[in-house]
Amino acid sequence: MEKLILIGPRKYLADNLGCSFDLFKRLCDDYGIKALPHSYWKKAENKNWKSSFEKKFNEFKNKFLNNS
Repeated sequence: MEKLILIGPRKYLADNLGCSFDLFKRLCDDYGIKALPHSYWKKAENKNWKSSFEKKFNEFKNKFLNNS
């Protein structure tokens, strides 16, 4: 999850994982995983982080969430 949290904001991650934001936040808190501050993603929006989000998320999903 430490690598996952660097891909995008928790809201986007929770949506793509199919869980609620509250559940995702609680999991991060339970495992002691610190999210990047909201201001980081606001600044990163100017760098167009959304364009690479899907690619990075799919790579993470294939590597860590592959059921085969």
